[in-house]
Amino acid sequence: MKIAYIAVKGFPMSGGIEKYTEELANHLSIMGYDITIYCTRHYGNRDGMYGNFKVKTVPSFKHKFLEKMSLAFMASIYQIPVKYDVVHYHALGPSFFAFIPKLQRKK
Repeated sequence: MKIAYIAVKGFPMSGGIEKYTEELANHLSIMGYDITIYCTRHYGNRDGMYGNFKVKTVPSFKHKFLEKMSLAFMASIYQIPVKYDVVHYHALGPSFFAFIPKLQRKK
């Protein structure tokens, strides 16, 4: 099963959602799931492997109010050509763009 996580600042970060995502992604990848996490480029992140999962960076505005929403929007667009089974949004605000994967019948 292919799973995408959307709207995480990056790795390694000390924030709660980043730690949670890292732990969950490592556990799921050990169980055989293909995990990709979409994050912003502002914190020195690079595309590639981090631990047992893939990291895909997307452009976003580095602005107090726009960063998370622009990250969620761009990640929602970047995930379109990939055949994910599940696209997981980590917060209520970024989930505003959850309709984009839904149009492709992704869960």
